[in-house]
Amino acid sequence: MVIRQVPLHPTIESITLQALLWEYPPQIENEPSELLRPAVVIVPGGGYLSIDAQRAEKIALSELAKGNQVFILNYRVGAPFAHLPMPAIDLSDAITHIVTHDTLYGIDSSSIMLVGEGTGAHLIKVFESQQHNLLKCNIRYENPIVDLVAFKKHLMKWGTEGHALFEQLCMACFGTLSPTDETLSAWSYDL
Repeated sequence: MVIRQVPLHPTIESITLQALLWEYPPQIENEPSELLRPAVVIVPGGGYLSIDAQRAEKIALSELAKGNQVFILNYRVGAPFAHLPMPAIDLSDAITHIVTHDTLYGIDSSSIMLVGEGTGAHLIKVFESQQHNLLKCNIRYENPIVDLVAFKKHLMKWGTEGHALFEQLCMACFGTLSPTDETLSAWSYDL
């Protein structure tokens, strides 16, 4: 297995794509596509406050065991960097990089799967809405948080800790501690 750390932003070092790859010989022109591996892009959760690297690695190992080439996206998190749609732009940059370098990675660029967990699933939905179906990817959601109004109600049950967590998420995504339910609904999606 080969591990590569790919920077995705010229000035923000934390925005990276970690590539976990089966060793693959350089592609020969017109090589049959059945020799190419599917690509899986893991978009971890973390409430737009952090990246859950440990959970992402567990998903990555599972996908590697299936024979896939795996990529873990480290996108913008925390205020003021994670204001939407900036993390979705990071995802778009990651997919563009993967498609542009499909030969290097030995992947079938027509078979890219996005796996989002928690707020990573929400980020994929934001990405989908911004892309207007310009890019076709297969998508699998793991424990999705895509309805921010329902997520707010869920966190409020936790008392002050839940309230503080929700405020941090809102500050990171919206630049305010208390966005309206209308704003939350505008960034919520149905699966």
